[in-house]
Amino acid sequence: MSFLYDYVRNIAVFIIFSAFVEIIVPNEKYRGYVKSIFGFFIIIIILTPIFNIFGGGEAVFDYVGNEFNKTIMEKEGNFYDEKQKEIIRENFVKNLEKQSKKILENLCVVHDARFYLKDDGFDIEKAEFVVEPKEEAKNFFRIEKIETQEEKDNKFFENVKKIISDFYNLPFDNINIRKR
Repeated sequence: MSFLYDYVRNIAVFIIFSAFVEIIVPNEKYRGYVKSIFGFFIIIIILTPIFNIFGGGEAVFDYVGNEFNKTIMEKEGNFYDEKQKEIIRENFVKNLEKQSKKILENLCVVHDARFYLKDDGFDIEKAEFVVEPKEEAKNFFRIEKIETQEEKDNKFFENVKKIISDFYNLPFDNINIRKR
């Protein structure tokens, strides 16, 4: 008889506790979640004697607990995997920008270098630069005829594009260079 008394008492205490928690929940949109969780637990409490009669009570609770923990770990793991990938991509882009400035430092002053990656990985989609040619580097590339300053600059920028294109294996059309 004490078993039945404990059984009914556990159900009553849990129902009172769940009603108290529902009152405390500050937002209406969370009440549905709270009711669902408490409904799940009340079902488990009600079915506990049946599970115990057939000898599987502890196994069921262990299974439910393990599945719950597994689900939480998977969600947290996916969140951290995505966050880590995002941080790695940001650092990769920063390193590309530093590296490109180092490559071009003898030819020009790089005021801005930006790399854009494809969404699915670490492949470079596009690069943009704002540069100012150094006086001593303007004659670095062979100029065979007398050209205007604009023609010299265009040729210079084309050569800078070629260096970037060759180094990063990036299509020529995906590199934008502007004069400052």
